[in-house]
Amino acid sequence: MKTCFKRALTLLLALACLFTGGVAAFALTPAQARDDVLAYIASAVTAPTVSAVGGEWAILALARGGAAVPGGYAYYEGYMNRVKQALRGNGGVLPDSSARKTEVSRAVMALSALGADVTNFDGYNLLLPLANFDDVKAQGINGVAYALIAFDTRGWAVPAIADTTAQTTRQKLIDNLLGRELAGGGFARIGTTAEADITAMALQALAPYRADPAYPTVAAVVDNALTALSGLEQANGGFYFEAQGEAAESAAQVVAALAILGIDPATDARFAKAGGNPLTALLKFQKAGGSFNHVAAGTGNVQMATEQAACALVAYDRFKSGKTALYDMSDVPPKAEPPAGGPAAGTPKWWESPPLPYFLHWILRWLLFGWIWMR
Repeated sequence: MKTCFKRALTLLLALACLFTGGVAAFALTPAQARDDVLAYIASAVTAPTVSAVGGEWAILALARGGAAVPGGYAYYEGYMNRVKQALRGNGGVLPDSSARKTEVSRAVMALSALGADVTNFDGYNLLLPLANFDDVKAQGINGVAYALIAFDTRGWAVPAIADTTAQTTRQKLIDNLLGRELAGGGFARIGTTAEADITAMALQALAPYRADPAYPTVAAVVDNALTALSGLEQANGGFYFEAQGEAAESAAQVVAALAILGIDPATDARFAKAGGNPLTALLKFQKAGGSFNHVAAGTGNVQMATEQAACALVAYDRFKSGKTALYDMSDVPPKAEPPAGGPAAGTPKWWESPPLPYFLHWILRWLLFGWIWMR
């Protein structure tokens, strides 16, 4: 009878791991979840390039997270050379950047995280497309928020342009964001109802100015946005993305914003709900292998959800470790850009290969099940 009971228990445990991906039965700490998602990205994104997926967000998470990457620094040099190829093949501008300035901002963030000089990268000043404020704000709140973040990564000066009326300044960027605050606090891409992910993006951009006496109105807008975010939070700590329901990306943006502001999403009373907090809500989307689902049903762009979750977990780890914030790259030493036609990512040496923590988890689990079964 005792043996039958143990075998039945083993079978139930095995089925639980099979149908939950091992997440519910073996909850991970934020640090373990961060290591797993970074290892997944390092193995899945073998040749990062100029792209919203498999590109700059992956580079940002890996570089700011200090992750092991295939081939060591040659992995990052491969990305930089692909940026050069994109510039040269498109007349010195990045693909799609004529209409979407966030493409430029993303590249500035990623290259700044690698210590590159974006004011003279392969002979191009990548900040120049962001110097025309009319172009930047034409993309809406995303364009403005990401441009401000890009300039602030290493305190880059805004390039001067001939059209002084269209000249971008930090004051214009900040004022534009402040002017988009909704009546009840928070921000939206369109409409008058606050959206969690957009509000969090605006907070990430405004964070460096919250306590700056030169911008005295920022603090109140930030506080209002935090109140709005708390109101948007669900009972389980999660956040909805439009009509798609609760989404990993929305939770990720909130976790990143709070960490960048120096607020612990796991303990702050404003975000402690009956069923969880933004951090626990984010972690429940992680799958065996380290990647993240977009929504609970597993549909949508899983890679995008994974990269945004990775950035959030890195931001949280940097906050808890007392390091500079995710987008504050003053701690990154300047590095010379690779020579033209330089190396792409090579074959990693065994000690540079990303760890496989989930692989080890599964071995240990099944060894445990086998031991119980044999007893």
